[in-house]
Amino acid sequence: MSQSKQSGQTAVEYILLLTVAVTIAFIIVSQMVSRSDGDEGFLIKAWQQMLTTMGEDYADVVSEDPPAEAP
Repeated sequence: MSQSKQSGQTAVEYILLLTVAVTIAFIIVSQMVSRSDGDEGFLIKAWQQMLTTMGEDYADVVSEDPPAEAP
């Protein structure tokens, strides 16, 4: 193969690999952070569950019992 054909083949292979890599990255990211109703991405679902759990935390409720005295 001549030098110019080899160079052209290398460029085509690089562009094809880049296209495949970008496509796979786009699919992964869209599945992670999709915000469609009923079809949320797994990252959005996990984040929403964490926010709900933190929102249900009753740590700010003050009890009527005084703290125990240290010996």
